[in-house]
Amino acid sequence: SKVDPGLYNTLEWSTLGKPLEGFRFYCFLAQPLAIAIGVLVADISNVVERYKRNVGIIAVAILVLGLAWGLHDYNYDVKLQTSGITPGEYAAAEWYKENSDPSDRIIADYYRAQMFGGVNGGRALLGGMFPLRNVDYPYILAPGQVQDDLYTLYKTESPQEASMLAKRYGATHIFYSDNMVRYGNLLSYKKPAAEYGIDINTEKFENAEFFEYVYEENSPYGKLYIVLVK
Repeated sequence: SKVDPGLYNTLEWSTLGKPLEGFRFYCFLAQPLAIAIGVLVADISNVVERYKRNVGIIAVAILVLGLAWGLHDYNYDVKLQTSGITPGEYAAAEWYKENSDPSDRIIADYYRAQMFGGVNGGRALLGGMFPLRNVDYPYILAPGQVQDDLYTLYKTESPQEASMLAKRYGATHIFYSDNMVRYGNLLSYKKPAAEYGIDINTEKFENAEFFEYVYEENSPYGKLYIVLVK
């Protein structure tokens, strides 16, 4: 089935010149919070100073040890650079850049879609969790609609439904990986954002009438796939 031209043109894949998200005001809290925390720490240090200086040293040591253990447990050295995205997933984005047409578009989870968009000049489906101000695009007026559709696309057993949802947004390819299945996040209203991992049925992608595997690689973090939408 063909993509509705009106919907395809309205959604616009370009990410240039978009207004700030209406709810993304958290950065403006940095200065007052920094001042408040500084005052709180100063008050605590004055209280501690009244007692033994060693109490403060012990408290700081416990805090540092706790943070150090947390960084070790999180695999800090890797995730500081990749934000949870593995080098193999980045390599898949580079492969897609070299082996796709300018009109091609790819689907992935929320954060990997941003990575694909950065590597490929915006050629990835980027939905929004928050409404934007003064933007009349359908997927902006209904924040979370894209993520809900992608949740259904990945989870459904029906190749027809998955293909229909991909074509609704003009997508030509679908990405998934073992790492994305374990730790990805669609930020869909159908699954709490705090619950990481993608619910995915991969059998539908084996239906040659609707899909074709065009990329498959192994990595230390598992397999990676790119599926062509026919």
